[in-house]
Amino acid sequence: MRLIACLFLFLVHFVSSLRQPFVVLPTAVKWQSENSITVIPRDWSKIPLNIEIFITAKESTLSLSEQLFYETRKISDIGSAQMFTFNSSHQPNAYEYGIKVSVTGHKDYYTVLYGVSNLKTISIQTDKGYYRPGENINVRILPINGENQLYKSDLKISLVNPQGFNVITNTLNIPEKQNRFLQAKFEIPEFAPHGFWSISVKPTNSSLPWMFSNVRIRVQDYSLPKFFITMAITEMETENKVKISILAQYFHGQPVRGSVYVVCGTQTQLLAGNVSFISFIRIDMFQKQHF
Repeated sequence: MRLIACLFLFLVHFVSSLRQPFVVLPTAVKWQSENSITVIPRDWSKIPLNIEIFITAKESTLSLSEQLFYETRKISDIGSAQMFTFNSSHQPNAYEYGIKVSVTGHKDYYTVLYGVSNLKTISIQTDKGYYRPGENINVRILPINGENQLYKSDLKISLVNPQGFNVITNTLNIPEKQNRFLQAKFEIPEFAPHGFWSISVKPTNSSLPWMFSNVRIRVQDYSLPKFFITMAITEMETENKVKISILAQYFHGQPVRGSVYVVCGTQTQLLAGNVSFISFIRIDMFQKQHF
């Protein structure tokens, strides 16, 4: 009896003393895409080592797990890292994936990863930065997948108020032949509160925070100036010549008709005790600058 107890304690101690291999995983398993797992053994005393990767897929919380990927390798190169690549495109999108890694002389490694859309980034652009209540927001969207191609799955686009509530949510169905920006439009409610609103876009089949993209806009009552004037000064090679470019245009881009006078001068200030001197030279233009 004492011998059995000693053997049992020895086995418990042996198992608990084993270390897990070092495993590098993606944040989540991407659907319809290639994924990779890197395994680095920590104990090389039993060369050659046998590495087994077993991955199961589960479509929902109530469904049974199905085998997605299995591979085994024998390695003898001490200190080498082993990368395993698997493709999830030949099976339906799964809710979660079970990852099991077994290495000779190591404790088994097991974890669960969520399944996510193969979406890399979403570019969102609006036609303006400021809007009045009741105005339309014209939006264009460019979703890119992990292969730097146009993402072809459906998206959800929402107009979000300053309190974080989705005021309007629409689904964007992306045609298979789509090869350019997606277009969308929102109408801001007439009595919308002033403040920073946002346009939020995410895949329809994911609610993970890092899959969201958004852009902020400002909603407020505002009055535009009648026109804008900009001036650029370019230094010339000669000291007595300066090139001045003046542009006047309305807010919608049309040029302003009229003329302008430019007053040029030099300013010098000498300080010696209480003495100070400032001089200006006025240069009247012989010709008016017309717009």
